[in-house]
Amino acid sequence: MTDPAADLTRRLLALVEEGGNANRLVLEGGPGFVVLRGQRGSPTVEVEAAGGRHLPDGFVVDIEKVGRLDGLGLRQRTAASTFGGQWTITDAAGARQTAEKLLFVMQAIYGHGAMPRITHRLEDREPVSNPKLLESMKRLGRERSMRARITLYNRLLGARLTVMLEKRLVDPLRQDEARLRVVEQLAGTDVVAAFTDDAAHRHYDPRERPSVVWTGRELFPLLAARGVGSLLLNPGGGVRGELYRNEIMTISDGIQRESGVH
Repeated sequence: MTDPAADLTRRLLALVEEGGNANRLVLEGGPGFVVLRGQRGSPTVEVEAAGGRHLPDGFVVDIEKVGRLDGLGLRQRTAASTFGGQWTITDAAGARQTAEKLLFVMQAIYGHGAMPRITHRLEDREPVSNPKLLESMKRLGRERSMRARITLYNRLLGARLTVMLEKRLVDPLRQDEARLRVVEQLAGTDVVAAFTDDAAHRHYDPRERPSVVWTGRELFPLLAARGVGSLLLNPGGGVRGELYRNEIMTISDGIQRESGVH
């Protein structure tokens, strides 16, 4: 008889013993998901289970289920957030116990008794963080001046941004193969999304769907060429913004002039 926890146990051990600083394991089934993040050489893993706005309409984690998650060390900060906490995996026995806890969560909380879909990534990745860009976004929200707007545009050029895709791009340099994920429509044009830092990306979707990291200089000419109507920055986040088609074209034109392309 197949042991449903055996493969999961092996993957959990790899989360803390192999890969790099951005290892990730995602379980999905029914209305729910659980995300675990770890890094090689550290027994501590961050855990997020679906909750709040990440659940489909009509599905509620009731008080009894909240109590079960609390017993596993997973708690909500707000009613709209996921259930988060930290677990420890020190050896094979600990990995096995964690696998059994995960299967319990998928069945008891989300009603998914079958083996969940598993996505497993072991990698080293440079974190995405743009504190000065966030400062400029806040300033523009306060001042609405041309000077603040130009400062924001200039900081966007050199910023590393996480851009949402429909499908993972094997080679980030192959922009021609990139399928931008459309999150909305605006007057018949596509609206796409990018994030200024890893925390904003995870807040939007802890599963961190397919994405690519590009600088603003790489991104804006592509948005202009694709006819994108709007770029959302950190959608759903605390510090967020939106650049419309005319702003995208202004930034792209500036990049083209800077590089001598007309």
